[in-house]
Amino acid sequence: MRRVALLVGVLSALPVGGASPTLTAVVSDSRGARLAAVDPATFASVHVSKPIGWYDGWARSPDGKLVAVAVHADAKIDFTSTLRFATAATLALDRRGVPLHGIFRAAVWPTVSRLFAVTGDCCNATLALETVDTVAKRVVSVRALEGTASQFAHAGSALVLLGGDDNAIVPARVTVIDADGSVRSVRLDRILAGWHYDQSSQDPIGTVRQPGLAVDPVGGVAYVVDADGLVAAVRLSDLSVTYHMLALRSLAEAAKGENGPVLTAQWLGGGLLAVTGNEESAARQPDLYASTPYGLRVIDTSEWSVRTIDPQADTVFVAGSLLVASGGTYRYDGSGETTSGEGVAAYGLDGSLRWRFAAGTRVSLLDAYGSRAIVEADVAHAQPQLLDLATGRVVRTLPVGAYLRVLHGTGS
Repeated sequence: MRRVALLVGVLSALPVGGASPTLTAVVSDSRGARLAAVDPATFASVHVSKPIGWYDGWARSPDGKLVAVAVHADAKIDFTSTLRFATAATLALDRRGVPLHGIFRAAVWPTVSRLFAVTGDCCNATLALETVDTVAKRVVSVRALEGTASQFAHAGSALVLLGGDDNAIVPARVTVIDADGSVRSVRLDRILAGWHYDQSSQDPIGTVRQPGLAVDPVGGVAYVVDADGLVAAVRLSDLSVTYHMLALRSLAEAAKGENGPVLTAQWLGGGLLAVTGNEESAARQPDLYASTPYGLRVIDTSEWSVRTIDPQADTVFVAGSLLVASGGTYRYDGSGETTSGEGVAAYGLDGSLRWRFAAGTRVSLLDAYGSRAIVEADVAHAQPQLLDLATGRVVRTLPVGAYLRVLHGTGS
């Protein structure tokens, strides 16, 4: 499976030790992860922290002075995460970590002294909300959350979850964790979400249906986009729901898989949101797995119209005024793999193509921020490459086996 990341905001460059502005990042390799200050032009590390473990996620304090990075103890599967706190300007680590009771999924840090972390079990079938005292460095309460969560989005000082029930495809649930730690939720009767496997059988083939989630933090609205072209607009203040059918036959008009769609959505501002993803299908007889892109589409919520920007895209990042996309097909039929790809393409918000990199090849888009994007060809031992988003040209080749995540926004 290809690595997919989502852009969720903008981070101002931070000075480290009085030096020129840098970006804060997590750099991971076979030895684990470290916090790093990186050059925004080359993404080269200017300063790195001591090892912190294996990366699970992160959050930023409301004043921007601290970051909390969730890690687990070793490279094997672990059932708990620990929050490690660091000063953003210097990357100095606090020696006191905060062990959580589950695996970190997402967090919101609304006040300097309180952080709310959503944690799960090994398979994320059960969720809990853990309240962390960031001054005393301890968990002060743990509360079970109803259902599961497949997607998260930040809405100012609140966290929005989209999910359903364990091992069931049911009406989707939108849950809001507010700045005071209160939890509110609403079911979307007309939109289904979840996954299902026959637990009485050894057959690993199941079904999935994942709508896309995007939040307008200024307007206070969460949008849930279903593969059949239905959008639920949830007003976060009172969780009232309105439904809108897109002026399109269906977002799933090209999808013919048996297992189901997996969508993501991002708020672009100006009443626009971007939707992409793929349709996954699998079967045992014959042995088959396939993934088909949904394409990159932009929805105008003022009139509920849709424009298809790139029919072959399944991944998108928003970087300033650009939509940076990649995609392709994958098929395994028991005798071998067949893939196709379109490289990486950058589009203006109006849908105009600005450039294309490595056309005709399958390339993973790993991250995009500011004027740079990190891409990696889907071949063995490929080296990640740093692209200039203005031209699509390679700035430098990054080390094999290392992965850099820029900590943009307020958390993962």
